[in-house]
Amino acid sequence: MTEKKLQLERADDTVYKMRQQKETLETFISQFKSLFERERDLMREEQEICGNSDVSSFLSSQFDEAEDDYYKRYRTLLSHQETFETSFDEQSKKAKQIEKELTALEKEARL
Repeated sequence: MTEKKLQLERADDTVYKMRQQKETLETFISQFKSLFERERDLMREEQEICGNSDVSSFLSSQFDEAEDDYYKRYRTLLSHQETFETSFDEQSKKAKQIEKELTALEKEARL
């Protein structure tokens, strides 16, 4: 029973740390998205200011590249988030299972 208590303690600690990492990742993704939105607005403003000048095609291509790069990185972040959430869910289930086993052992010990 002592071993199960240690397993539960370790599992709960892992879930707690993973929950913090999950929140950090969610915050990072949100900030990443906000940063790009601000950058995109500035690039659009720059395009409007330059209008039909000699640099407008260059700015347009730079904007397209930045947008493509952003979406590629954003999809990668979302993929990492999904993988992490799956791992977090599995660890949470494991902790709950250990807790059930410990409860059953404690009930047995009382009988």
